[in-house]
This record gives sequence, C-alpha cells and structure tokens, in this order.
Amino acid sequence: MIAAVCDTCSLIKLRKGQALTCLGVLFDMVYIPEAVKAECSSSDVNEILYLPFIQIRKVSHVLPLGLGKGEREAISLAMELGVKTLLTDDEKAFRNAAKQGLEPIRVFQVLVYAKKLGVISSVKWVLDKMKQNGEGIRDDFYQQTLEDAGEL
Repeated sequence: MIAAVCDTCSLIKLRKGQALTCLGVLFDMVYIPEAVKAECSSSDVNEILYLPFIQIRKVSHVLPLGLGKGEREAISLAMELGVKTLLTDDEKAFRNAAKQGLEPIRVFQVLVYAKKLGVISSVKWVLDKMKQNGEGIRDDFYQQTLEDAGEL
C-alpha cells in the first residue's frame, strides 16, 4: 500500500487548487493526525475529513519538535505508522521530517508527479486556482514548478 501522512497547510493548498482528489489517486491512504483534523474542522476545509482516502489517527507519542501542533503530530504519526512520505509545505517541518528519516514532499512536487502520471492535465491551472483562492506562491516556485512539469 502506498501511504502518506499530511499536514494542514498541504491540504489547504490542494483544496485551493481544486486538486485534493489527486491525493486519492497517488496514494492508497492519506493519514492525518487529530491535530490536523481539528485545524481542518475549524476552517472552511472540513470537507477534507470526509474524503474516502483520508484516515484520521490518534498519535500515542508526540515528538518534542519546535513546530506547530499539526506539524509535530504529522511527523510523529508518520514515525509511529512507519509511513515514510510526509506531505508538508512548512519549511521547518520539512527539515525536521528529513532529520527523522522521513521523505518529506511539497505540494508542488505532488502536482508535478500527478501531471507526469496523467492524474491532472495542467499544473499551471492548479497553481493559478491556488493563487485565485488566496494562496501566496512565490514567482520562483511558480516558474520552477511549471518548468519541472514541462509547462514552460
């Protein structure tokens, strides 16, 4: 089974880009810890919790990392479950996950991979939707992602 653990910021970005469902194609299961569930529940992204490929899990031991609660629990959950892939766009969480031996990936990498597999037809369309829905994307990330996707 191909699985990943995901934090809140990545779910929000994918939702803004109307690309949440690509996670269900790329991964058999996407686990989120209870802290991420709470963050999603208290925002306008609570429909994420009802997607069939999302599974909410309680973390038995939260690692003492200098991160937000959702990021700490996501890294801890990945470690507990033995899931190597952590989807996060938080820079500190990305570095901490790598130090823990996980394989962190960013939303932009997911989009490029989804395009290469034919799950989405245009990374540019998704990125533009993200921007239209208030997601700040640095110009260099935007350009690099389009280049990686073969859309420049």
